[in-house]
Amino acid sequence: MHALECVAVREGLSHAGTRTPTMYRSFNHFACSLGSLPEFGFMAWFYMFSNPLRAWRMIPVALDLLRRGRLSIRARRLTPEGTNQLRAILDKAESLGGVS
Repeated sequence: MHALECVAVREGLSHAGTRTPTMYRSFNHFACSLGSLPEFGFMAWFYMFSNPLRAWRMIPVALDLLRRGRLSIRARRLTPEGTNQLRAILDKAESLGGVS
């Protein structure tokens, strides 16, 4: 579904309120520049850029996920090799016309 939405965005046929490109940019920012993906920070960053009011509504969900051990506040650091591999994948996707 994400691939289909990316094609729709590229062709100008997507819904104006789609948040997928924002999510991809947030992921790229965290994974490539920080070398880690702190789930809590990633989702906070995403909601602040896409819909700040929705971030407040998601707090109970985040607390429930934290309580059940499904959301981590600590970032899991990528190895240098993993970071290089991820950059290569994202660069290739970008060269193929992926959402930047």
